[in-house]
Amino acid sequence: MAAEPGKEMRDQAQELMTQGKEVAAEYYEEGRNQVIAWQQQLEDQVREKPAWLPEEPWRSRLKRLAGRKTRTTPRGDPILPFASRLHFAS
Repeated sequence: MAAEPGKEMRDQAQELMTQGKEVAAEYYEEGRNQVIAWQQQLEDQVREKPAWLPEEPWRSRLKRLAGRKTRTTPRGDPILPFASRLHFAS
């Protein structure tokens, strides 16, 4: 008879652990879905061109530099000092 209360407590503990794992899995899934939605929102914002931005900043810089005498490569291509900082959307 002494073994019966111990088995009952083990069964209760096992049930509580199972419930805890289920709750943790639900919280994880909810958090994961929120992160995915946030990431998608950020990606969409990056792809959109803001209405207040008349043109890409690098394009206006190219226009300003177009009138200047620029250094060229041996092949004749212009060397633009800021070109390494350009990031084109893909």
